[in-house]
Amino acid sequence: MKAFTSKGIFIGLIASMLCACSADNSSQAVSTDSAKTVQDTLKQEAPIVAEQVLTSKKEETPVSKDIQKEKNTTSGAKNTVRNYTEQELMNRLREWEKNLKTFQADFDQVSSYDGVEINRSKGRLYYDFTLGFLRWEVLTKENEIDQVGISNKKEIVILDETLKPVTTLSWTQWQQGQANKAIFDIGNYAQLADQHEIKLIQQDAQKAQLAFIPKNGKENYTLLVTLSKKDFFPQNIAVKADDMLTTNELFNVRKNESFPTEIFGGFFK
Repeated sequence: MKAFTSKGIFIGLIASMLCACSADNSSQAVSTDSAKTVQDTLKQEAPIVAEQVLTSKKEETPVSKDIQKEKNTTSGAKNTVRNYTEQELMNRLREWEKNLKTFQADFDQVSSYDGVEINRSKGRLYYDFTLGFLRWEVLTKENEIDQVGISNKKEIVILDETLKPVTTLSWTQWQQGQANKAIFDIGNYAQLADQHEIKLIQQDAQKAQLAFIPKNGKENYTLLVTLSKKDFFPQNIAVKADDMLTTNELFNVRKNESFPTEIFGGFFK
């Protein structure tokens, strides 16, 4: 039997987001002075190409600023891009978090040290926010189950490839040895914002990247969250600490779809 943590599972997650532009008739670059330092540092590890032209049409009848911004993105040139500030992005993020009941997705995880890849894995994640239950699976190259973890955020049960329980640990104890806490905070990023400084790194027409930087100055990491501009849900979650970078790409995301409660193995009530 192998310990769940030895698989290099879900090492790091949490990531970054975007640049802000107001809706007017001028063209602007998609970066801010406040994000320059973080952008320069993280540019090589988590690049997002963002060169957009912001154009707008002058409305003839008075409208609110928010409505005007939305209209400016749909009128005018084909390459018009709607750019968001850090606060606007966090507001959008809070909106879907309030309405999130269930979530499931596949993920690809890559860990690198000083730019050199040291580990790669893939798996599947299930989360029921109404029950507070979480399940993640590590898959082999043949998409067969390798290991499974099931938790109620108080305890965690580790299962082997036959779904036989191997060990049970306290959630707090287990997390102390994990570098991948970010992926388990999906649905809780708005609360994380209270303990982190939020920086907009860059954005383009499809996505925006935010950096969550601890305010206490004691923890040396940066959580990077890349949001889709379609629904403002994370596409990529990464954690950078010193020379270590772990990224998790999410795909086949399904929100608020039911799945059988048996998926949590009946370990928790």
